[in-house]
Amino acid sequence: MKTQIDALTEEAHIGHLGVKLHEPVEEIAMAPALWMWDYLRRTRGARGFFLALSGGADSASVAAIVASMARLVYNRAIVEGDAETLAELRRVVGDPEFTPTKYQDIVNQMFVTCYLGTKNSSADTLDRAKRLAEGIGANHYDVTIDEVYDSIVNIFKKATTKTPKFQSQGGTMTEDLALQNIQARTRMVVSFFMAQLVPWTQSQKGFLLVLGTSNIAEGLRGYLTKYDCSAADINPIGGINKSDLKMFLNWFGKEVDLPVFNEIAGA
Repeated sequence: MKTQIDALTEEAHIGHLGVKLHEPVEEIAMAPALWMWDYLRRTRGARGFFLALSGGADSASVAAIVASMARLVYNRAIVEGDAETLAELRRVVGDPEFTPTKYQDIVNQMFVTCYLGTKNSSADTLDRAKRLAEGIGANHYDVTIDEVYDSIVNIFKKATTKTPKFQSQGGTMTEDLALQNIQARTRMVVSFFMAQLVPWTQSQKGFLLVLGTSNIAEGLRGYLTKYDCSAADINPIGGINKSDLKMFLNWFGKEVDLPVFNEIAGA
């Protein structure tokens, strides 16, 4: 007997005339998406995903893969009328009557994004993150982490009587890197906190799985901050390089008619 993941995989890879060899961008859209759906439905208590959405290519790619997952599930459950997939979808979102009319309805039920900005963040990335989230139907938050960041720096100042500065403020490279890393790690802490409690604020049961946004080059070369976006429950782009992700964003933007993905790919 076919499992749900078998059926969805067959849908993604078998065409009317036989086996279809997909382009790399299509593989990125399908393979991680199918894995994420299977992971989500097998994780007891999980009702969706949380993503720190920066407005950059890596996090935008992860958001696109979530949207792609929702499209595959929608096509299987609604367009093709697969009762088993619809039942699993309803179980995950905790609504026995849930019947989506478009893939964005599924995204809205199981995907939370958050722009975790600081006083150093740009207005452009903030705007792109917001438009991306709105386009795919995600529940989006816009918060700043300056208070937490400042508190950590003050703790260090009290302990050492020294105040680190960014290079732009006259500090050294050592100070600059330490301050950047604290911002990144603060985002990780806030992400996990929100992933656990956002469903509670909406009177929903369960928690959200935190999605990582570290591509393969960062992982192989160590070009990342330990315990920031590399610390997550699962990382959909951990085996994909940056150039392929940008090609995927350009393709996906046209596929779903959301130009913000193309903007991010070219930024």
